[in-house]
Amino acid sequence: MVDEVLERLGKFRLTEAEQKEVSVDISSDVVLKRHGQQCLIGMSVAERSPNKEAFKATMVRVWKPKGVLFKEVGENIFFIELQSEEDLMKVQRGRPWSFDRNLVCLNTFDGRSAPKNIEFTKKFLWIQLHNLPFGGMTREVGMQIGGLMGDVVKADVNGEGIGWGPYLRVKVAINIHHPLMRGINLNMDGTKRWISFLYEGCHLSASNAELLNMG
Repeated sequence: MVDEVLERLGKFRLTEAEQKEVSVDISSDVVLKRHGQQCLIGMSVAERSPNKEAFKATMVRVWKPKGVLFKEVGENIFFIELQSEEDLMKVQRGRPWSFDRNLVCLNTFDGRSAPKNIEFTKKFLWIQLHNLPFGGMTREVGMQIGGLMGDVVKADVNGEGIGWGPYLRVKVAINIHHPLMRGINLNMDGTKRWISFLYEGCHLSASNAELLNMG
């Protein structure tokens, strides 16, 4: 059966009409730009498709927008059009979000990607690094430790690069398909200690993280 399918595909040829190409330019589409600026593409990272109406109702209750439209454009993927820039910024600043204890990833809308080609691989999370000595609460140490988890966006430090407090915070773009690290062994000047990680907005389980409802 497999050989037969492969043989048929090998004989597949485009017709003359199918070989024609249509070129379009969307860079100057004012309407597309205006609407796209307040749109997001969302995905519920779940093994099964979520209840669509429950998903919409929950997000509306949590976000409290002036207005929002949802449209399912793929498996677990939703096109989200907010009615104001203020609501868009509120939704983006409030991340991470969840539905039914599953992470909700949000990508900005660019108009050039087909729904099935949109990649939801990275998520920005603030991570608290606990049990650091004061000498390690610096931008350099935060970037070094955070780099083990993903791409570090910033460290929560002052103008001199120091973040003294009960813990050091770093913002990291993590791969949502990889288990989250629970901590790391730090060797500072010959003294070893366990640095535990706390993912803000997350509850870390034994093998991964389950996102709690932020609303």
